[in-house]
Amino acid sequence: MELEVALTSLVTHAQPRVVLSLPCAADVDPLRLLEIGKGRARCFWQTPEGEGFAGIGAAHRARIVRGDRFRAAKRWAAQWLKPLHLLGADDAPEPLMMGGFAFDTRSDERWHVFGSAHFLLPRVMLRWTAEGKWLSVVASDAAEAQRIWHRVHQALRRKKRELAPTSCHDSSPIAQPERAIWLAQAQHAIEAVRRGALRKVVLARAVHYPHCTPDPVNALARLRQRYAGSHCFLFEPQPGYAFFGATPEVLAEVRGRALRTMALAGSAPRGRTPEEDAARAQALLDSAKDRHEHALVVEAIVATLRPLSQAVHAADSPDVLRLPNILHLHTPINAELRPEVNVWDVVAHLHPTPAVGGLPRSAALALMQRLEPFARGWYAAPIGVANAAGEGRFAVAIRSALATPHGVTLFAGAGIVADSDPEREWEETALKLRPLLEAITGT
Repeated sequence: MELEVALTSLVTHAQPRVVLSLPCAADVDPLRLLEIGKGRARCFWQTPEGEGFAGIGAAHRARIVRGDRFRAAKRWAAQWLKPLHLLGADDAPEPLMMGGFAFDTRSDERWHVFGSAHFLLPRVMLRWTAEGKWLSVVASDAAEAQRIWHRVHQALRRKKRELAPTSCHDSSPIAQPERAIWLAQAQHAIEAVRRGALRKVVLARAVHYPHCTPDPVNALARLRQRYAGSHCFLFEPQPGYAFFGATPEVLAEVRGRALRTMALAGSAPRGRTPEEDAARAQALLDSAKDRHEHALVVEAIVATLRPLSQAVHAADSPDVLRLPNILHLHTPINAELRPEVNVWDVVAHLHPTPAVGGLPRSAALALMQRLEPFARGWYAAPIGVANAAGEGRFAVAIRSALATPHGVTLFAGAGIVADSDPEREWEETALKLRPLLEAITGT
């Protein structure tokens, strides 16, 4: 009952015009806010640096179904974020919208509530940085904002969140496609690369658990515990339809005219001992196949950024990014953007990078659509946050899952080049599925 009382004021028919942002208690748990918002739209975003954002309700919403989804999202952000009047603490972070895009124009019933792009300006937002935590409320006037702020803050402080045991023990997963079919598809892709039809293609697969409906907040809590070095996210535009994951891959971070991105391609499993781990990392750096796959991604990203930038710089050679269960070749890339370019423009041009699509882009996407037996939806697509000035950070939504009332689906992909081995690529996708499987089952 107390939570219902706290949230009754979230429903308003008046036009949201103000944002009240005030410091809140340091011990407030962001996932507690998501629990308070159960039954409403919810979103969550946390960076590897430990800064984050959680939101519930929808003061404004844009669901884009057709047309240029990147341009439409850019227009919507300017229309609804810039006119808001900011109240409260002068040092409070600015309001953010959160959302993402579909990978391409294909869709199926699993993704119908998401659209080709979907963004929310939450009614209530919790932000945390190294400087502290702020609770923000979007409302029609200052008085309404203050009432909601105090009620939600009291509810957040009243009870601490505990990680509930999992209720997901589905032993009947459906592979999409089955292993033998995927191996044949990978071999077909290898032969296409060797013929010169393309240089690289990324083939994805999915595993669907039809009798598993996990609590996405519990899954998110487990991802935060184990994969704090990744971007942990949740986007639930409609109750019961939640897209969540923990991705290490930055697509674009824009602050002012400074752009940060990366190439992430080439993978190997972690070692069981420090010595074995070091040996596997060195083997990855020495792998001609993985270095070639990685170089294709670096080359394509730099070429894409040049028309948008006054200067672009990529590291001369990759390093190894270590995650709890996998190693990746990683090259940081930075650019100074032209004055008229913002985060929306960069995302529109970079997606999909060869790390999740292929080269040449058009040939790779055509082959993927012929071979993959499902719509990717938002898997491997941009997801993130942005402000009114066109700054923000978007990640590539890999290591992700979709929960609906009809079960949960996990996604993974592998980059195919001329020297790829289908069996090894299948094992790589299994390794990439593990974080989400652990998150939804608790094991």
